[in-house]
Amino acid sequence: MRRGLWTEISNIASIISGKPWCCTGDYNVLLDVTETLGGDNSWNIGIDEFRDGLFPNSLVDLNSMGEVYTWWNSSIEAPIFRELDRILVNGELLNTFPMSYAFYMPRLLSDHSPGTVTLGVDWLKIGKPFQFYHHLVQHPDFLSIVRDTWSVVVYGDPWYILSTKLKHLKKELKKLNVSNGNLKAKVEEAGQNLVNFQSSMPSPRESDFLQESILTKEYSSALKSEEEFLRQKSRAIWVKMGDGNHSYFFNFCRGSLVQGHSNIAAVAVNFFLDILGKESLVDDFSGPSSLASFRI
Repeated sequence: MRRGLWTEISNIASIISGKPWCCTGDYNVLLDVTETLGGDNSWNIGIDEFRDGLFPNSLVDLNSMGEVYTWWNSSIEAPIFRELDRILVNGELLNTFPMSYAFYMPRLLSDHSPGTVTLGVDWLKIGKPFQFYHHLVQHPDFLSIVRDTWSVVVYGDPWYILSTKLKHLKKELKKLNVSNGNLKAKVEEAGQNLVNFQSSMPSPRESDFLQESILTKEYSSALKSEEEFLRQKSRAIWVKMGDGNHSYFFNFCRGSLVQGHSNIAAVAVNFFLDILGKESLVDDFSGPSSLASFRI
C-alpha cells in the first residue's frame, strides 16, 4: 500500500516540477532509525523504500518546532514514540518562502500530534488605542455607567486608584460603544421608520402627531450621533455643527486609502519631508539685518 503512495508522489512531483509544493500526513514509516524512542529501532526495507520515494523528488522535512515525536502507542507500560507525521516540501517552496516552518502541537486526546505550516509572512499585530467617541455622552446610560464604575472602591496609593478606575471605565465605555451599534445603519433605520409612518397616514390625527414627533426625535438623534462621530473621525473641527453635511464628512473621512504599516509610515515621513526639507530664508544672528539661506 505504501509503495503505491511513493509512486503517486513521484507522479505528482513530475507533473508540478519547478513549482513549490508540500506533502503532509501520517506516513507510518521512519526515514531513519534515530526517529524512534522505545520499541524496535532496527533498520528495515520500509525505510529504504520511503527514502527512494522522497529523495529523488527533492522532498525534505520542513524545519519544525514543537513536539519531536509525533506519534506514540498510548502505552504506559511499554511506551513507543516515533516521527511518523511529516510535512515534506521541495526546494522551490523553501526558495519561495525561506522563513517557512512547521509546528507540531501537543497530542491532547489523540495519539498523533497535529502539524501546521507557517509560510513565514510577517504580520504586524498592533492593538487599537482606546478612543472615546463624543456621541456617547448623549447616551442615556452614559452618566450612570461613569458614576457606578467610579464609585467602586479601590485600595492602594492615589496613582494606582486613579489608573485602576480609568481602566475599568474604559472597559465599560467600550461595551457601551459596541452596544450602540452601527450609527449609519441606525440613521437609515430611523429615517425609513419615519418615511413609512408619514406615507401611511391617510388622515392625520392627534395620536399620529405624537407618534410622528417620537419618530422625528429618534431620526434627529441618530443624525446627530452620526454627525458627531464623523466630525471626530475626520478631525474637521473648523466646520460648525449645523445641517447633516454627510456627503462632505464621508468624502473627508474617505480620502485616499493607504494600507500596510510600512506604507503608512512612508506617508508620514514624506509629509514631514515636504515641510522640513525645504529651503527658507531666516535671520542670521551674526548681524541685525543680514539674511542667510538655511536648510532645515
